[in-house]
Amino acid sequence: SNIANYMPAAEKLAENGYYVLRMGAVVAQPLETGNDRIIDYANVARSDFMDIYLSAKCHFFICSSSGLDRVPMIFRRPSLYVNYLMLELLPTWGPKDLCIPKRIWSKSEGRYLRFKEILASGIGRWEHKELFDNADLIPEENTPDEILAAVKEMTERLDGTWEDTDEDELLQRNFWSLFRQNDVNGVFLSRVGAEFLRQN
Repeated sequence: SNIANYMPAAEKLAENGYYVLRMGAVVAQPLETGNDRIIDYANVARSDFMDIYLSAKCHFFICSSSGLDRVPMIFRRPSLYVNYLMLELLPTWGPKDLCIPKRIWSKSEGRYLRFKEILASGIGRWEHKELFDNADLIPEENTPDEILAAVKEMTERLDGTWEDTDEDELLQRNFWSLFRQNDVNGVFLSRVGAEFLRQN
């Protein structure tokens, strides 16, 4: 994921009093920020023990399907999943979890695939670039605005100030009605970002 896409959300969190730690055992580039509340932990102080400790003690965890996302799950810490590619395998069992998946652009049709199409076709389980390339499909990263909106919703949900509209509830019901129980998901308790669903 492009780290720059996360920076507006990180800055907003820091502005609201959070400390934001950039995690990761292997990262492509250092994080450049002048904000003392945004810490490039991955490059300055990382250890296996601290990966577990921080994931277990955080207020909430922002992740994709990277592997480390399973640690806060084990310790029942709320997670915000962004840039989630395998829609069908989205973690759905955390009642405090929130997610925004990647959109998938069809080059041949000149449009985004509908969620229903992704789930019905098996594309919702694809993770390798070659599969998308061979099908003329492009998974698109979430934009900085999408990530920022999801982070804002997550913090407001956790502090009890978020209010869903009737439209939001309808969109949630419509989205989750597309899912069926499978070998990974048996319950659907998580939510999709409200603004993401309004736009998609």
